[in-house]
Amino acid sequence: MKKLKHHKIPACYLKYFADDNGLLHVLDLKQRRIFTTRPGNILTDNHFYTIKLSDGSGSLVVEDTLASIESEYSRLFRKVIAEKRTLERDERALVSIFVAAMLFRTQAFRNSIEGFFKEVNDFIRRLEKMPEKQKASLVSFPRPSSSERPISAAEFRQMSKDIPTFHSSSIIDMLPEASNIVFNMKWGFLVSEEKDEYFITSDNPCVLINVPAIKKFGPRALGSSPGLLQDDVDLTLPLSSRISLLAGWKLKEEAYVPVPRIFIKEINNRVAMHAQEKLMACSAHKLEVLLKRLKPIN
Repeated sequence: MKKLKHHKIPACYLKYFADDNGLLHVLDLKQRRIFTTRPGNILTDNHFYTIKLSDGSGSLVVEDTLASIESEYSRLFRKVIAEKRTLERDERALVSIFVAAMLFRTQAFRNSIEGFFKEVNDFIRRLEKMPEKQKASLVSFPRPSSSERPISAAEFRQMSKDIPTFHSSSIIDMLPEASNIVFNMKWGFLVSEEKDEYFITSDNPCVLINVPAIKKFGPRALGSSPGLLQDDVDLTLPLSSRISLLAGWKLKEEAYVPVPRIFIKEINNRVAMHAQEKLMACSAHKLEVLLKRLKPIN
């Protein structure tokens, strides 16, 4: 099968964080070391987006779709965003699709799906071990109204047998609604104009965060979980070493805005906090600073 190696974070995105020699400076959080590489040589996995079919073959429809999205985004970044021009409506729509894809295509999102399936399967096993009387009591509880047919335990277990295929196929399912929401948010482009101040990126760079909810409920609490439609949610995605997207519902002005160091530091902190295993930058300096601060990943 062609296209063996799939980029979990596209090379056409990462190249805008490379140095003048086209090299990325990478901090491996597990190995706690910094190295350099080409954007196309990192964050790849064999058949990461391949959908396994019942006859043993595989479909590359997701990989091909993502490649098409990446191509359009790269062109728009180079010709419009990097030049600090206003996006036309159709251009904004294409960037919205790219941003939504960056929310769902990552290893981090696949890990969250795997965690969800594990929790539900554990719950099903506990239910199956309950005495029949307790099972009958649970069945007597009223069920939420829904037009969709409930999924049986057997069907759920079958779905959970191939998390990679489930994740890959769900990317296409989620893109239309998520990209439409991102499109309707208010956008701002934060710009770094100082040579020694730059944005970093990671293997999980598109971050949703609801700061008021975190202050109210605390970090990692159920009530502080961010969602695209929450009034106070912010979406941040560094687009290059010099430009970062900020999207939300309460921004007052959609423009390219030069920002002070503290804003750049805040975006970089968000990126670092949500990274899984790797951080990337155009220089090793900020990575060295972060390495001293960050706790090792087990």
